[in-house]
Amino acid sequence: LILMKKRNLQSTEMKNMVNKIRVESKSDFVLLEDENIKMFADNKEYSFDVSDIWRVLIITTDQGPLYDDMCLVVEVGKETAIFVMSEHLSYETFLFEQLGKILKLDYNEIIQASMSTDNKIFVIYEK
Repeated sequence: LILMKKRNLQSTEMKNMVNKIRVESKSDFVLLEDENIKMFADNKEYSFDVSDIWRVLIITTDQGPLYDDMCLVVEVGKETAIFVMSEHLSYETFLFEQLGKILKLDYNEIIQASMSTDNKIFVIYEK
């Protein structure tokens, strides 16, 4: 996320987000349970209703493979963004096994993001 801030890759809407929650340490997690996103990050518990998800993005950088170069961003409401780096233990399970089963994700965009070596934002779901 530090790389993304330095490179100013966040969209205008994300810059206006009040709550930016980063799932980044080994003790942090994000999962889908009973139509709720359950999270633990920064020593706090969070819960969001799945129906409040309005957009899901993948942000890529040109910094791989030395640094994490993909980040999942789940925008919940208009004030909260959840960031999960691709190297985090929760990333694949949350994206493919959980979100992918309840949201109509654009898998073509996910494939394009996974092949990207540029600084780009891929919209993989929008309400």
